[in-house]
Amino acid sequence: MAEIPIRIGVIGGSGLYSMEGLSDVEERRISTPFGDPSDVIVIGSLEGVRVAFLARHGRGHRIMPTEVNYRANIYALKTLGVEQVISISACGSLREHIHPGEIVIPDQLFDFTKKRTYTFFGNGLVAHIGVADPFCARLSAILADAVEAAAKAVERPTPVKLEQIVRTMIKERLDDGQLSECNLTMGEVERIIMAFTRVLCGMYHERPEYPTLVKGEGA
Repeated sequence: MAEIPIRIGVIGGSGLYSMEGLSDVEERRISTPFGDPSDVIVIGSLEGVRVAFLARHGRGHRIMPTEVNYRANIYALKTLGVEQVISISACGSLREHIHPGEIVIPDQLFDFTKKRTYTFFGNGLVAHIGVADPFCARLSAILADAVEAAAKAVERPTPVKLEQIVRTMIKERLDDGQLSECNLTMGEVERIIMAFTRVLCGMYHERPEYPTLVKGEGA
């Protein structure tokens, strides 16, 4: 029986060191010409789709941002056949209208990173890579639609109903001890609940039209 190809890779940022909902899980340790990636690649099935997951800072958050081997991480995913990468980051915003707990899907970037190698090329191999469109528009639209659909799956959603869903999710995690070792106060948990509710309440718009994926377009 042919192995199901792995086309989607997920890179977890601070606080996201594993993926829930995976079945048929296996771990692969991959060496690359650029060194070792941040951790083993966790491969599993999510709703019938094979997915590869990698914790950017390693499990336990043991790698600082300036120490992350970005090239090895991407190369390792590529060797598995990954074509689309969903990279998650936990960060703040300088814009007042973007609140903690809200989800932002960027379409541009300003690279002001320090102390890392900027290219896969060099040492006799010259290449010019365009970065005018650093993010895949089609994948971004799908992600935005998926987040919206999570809220719209509720029949006749109202702010009260959405808040109740969030409270139920948080309570389940409190009850099973997932938050037992964190330093959050109940007041902070309440603010998180309200932030999540505010995000869900603001997600109602027409379903976006997915851009056409150009053949050969990779992650």
